[in-house]
Amino acid sequence: MRRCILLAVSAALLLAGGAVRADQNDVRLDPLFNRLKATDSDEEASQIVRRIWGLWGQAPDRTTSRLFDAGETALQHGDLNSALNAFNLVVERAPAFAEGFNQRATLYFQMGRYDDSVADIQRTLALEPRHFGALSGLAQIYESIGNKDAAVRVLRKALEINPHSRRLQRKIRELEGRST
Repeated sequence: MRRCILLAVSAALLLAGGAVRADQNDVRLDPLFNRLKATDSDEEASQIVRRIWGLWGQAPDRTTSRLFDAGETALQHGDLNSALNAFNLVVERAPAFAEGFNQRATLYFQMGRYDDSVADIQRTLALEPRHFGALSGLAQIYESIGNKDAAVRVLRKALEINPHSRRLQRKIRELEGRST
């Protein structure tokens, strides 16, 4: 009986647009973040970061995944209006998908819509407080508006999560006026 219920639920999920996939709630993330902090190897850290981004970027269903991919493609090609339309649909369809908000925040930043970008970064961080990419984006906004101290504080928080990031380390040194 229990097996029949599980099969029925699985079938319903598949018919509803695909099986639920990974996102910021994936159980594989906690061990990855633990390994990221513990490793002494920059190479291993890079591999872990790629895996984290890979999990974050997996939308919860096929339709949302297609919309997300369309938004990323449009963003890469500079078609900001199409990207915005796609990411609006992503966050409407999957309001618990942190990376949808993070990508829209990136788009808003490129459009110069900093308030909207910050709002989406806040949503991203509410869903995934370890999102070092969203923190880095917030630091970019602070730097863009001339608040270097706030940018450094946010970058330090991102560096606590992703301690091997040479890019974060360089940016902190740059903002503090120190040489490499």
